[in-house]
Amino acid sequence: MNHLKNIYIQIVNLLKKIKLRSLKYGLLFFAIFYSIYTIVSFVITYRAVAILKDHYVLSKWDKEEEEINYEFTKTRPKEWVNIKGLNREITGAFVVSEDWTFYSHNGIDVEALKDAVNETIESGQYIRGGSTITQQLIKNVFLSREKTLMRKGKEILLAMELENHITKSKILENYLNVIEYGEGLYGIYNASYYYFKKSPYALNGRESAFLAMLLPNPKKYSNSYRSRRLTRYAQRTVNSILNRMRKAHVISEERYQELFYSRFGWEG
Repeated sequence: MNHLKNIYIQIVNLLKKIKLRSLKYGLLFFAIFYSIYTIVSFVITYRAVAILKDHYVLSKWDKEEEEINYEFTKTRPKEWVNIKGLNREITGAFVVSEDWTFYSHNGIDVEALKDAVNETIESGQYIRGGSTITQQLIKNVFLSREKTLMRKGKEILLAMELENHITKSKILENYLNVIEYGEGLYGIYNASYYYFKKSPYALNGRESAFLAMLLPNPKKYSNSYRSRRLTRYAQRTVNSILNRMRKAHVISEERYQELFYSRFGWEG
């Protein structure tokens, strides 16, 4: 019961932080969250996310159905990448690109969530997620891909749950190993060898920025690799990620200049 009470308190505190622009919508949002809280508390239990404490996630691509399936195993998969072996440029590229406040939030970015909620309310339709790395991990491994408030509510609650039980390092390691980087291409190990013909442990900052650039829509944005030339969007985004890495002191000014003017081996 204390566990359920803590979830309830987290929901209330979250709604206070969001400060919706309309009392009516605020009450509606609270009602939705209360319903989600009840469902998640009894249907998707603590054990559902706690399994990541001592299990690895095994990604299996079904070619016939063209869908990814996840299984849990205590045996480390052959292609699993240990985050302790990755240099700071690799992890930094993903964090500054996907979740700037990753190391300081409790699973959700309140400001990003507030913007997403208000945009959704004003437009009358689901606009965007405002998801953190933790939320993306939850969405990929435990939930469906449907874009609904119900699914978003589950995602938020489970993300907060997960942050209570495993470290940030463990969350980021799981994230890098399960997300999609292209058509049927899952995990940073496979992505590294596919795009750059090298071990993920040998990636540099620009290569890592390219992989991070793919994430919103890997199938679409991987077109740069297929055409052997960065699209305008890819070039702009990769450079933006490098600039954020510099601002976050992940790389020095000298290293930024070196990476900025470098090229991928496959670029024409």
